[in-house]
Amino acid sequence: MTNLEAAWVAGLIFVAILADFIFNSGAASLFLVFKLLDLVDYLKFWE
Repeated sequence: MTNLEAAWVAGLIFVAILADFIFNSGAASLFLVFKLLDLVDYLKFWE
């Protein structure tokens, strides 16, 4: 992946999070954060 492609991906992620906060009060981002924390706890269990 080139630097330009990485910048585009980062920009798209930023726009998606910004749109979530504008149109959905951040509910989808919060849901994904909680799911990520569940995944971390699950992986910690297998340590």
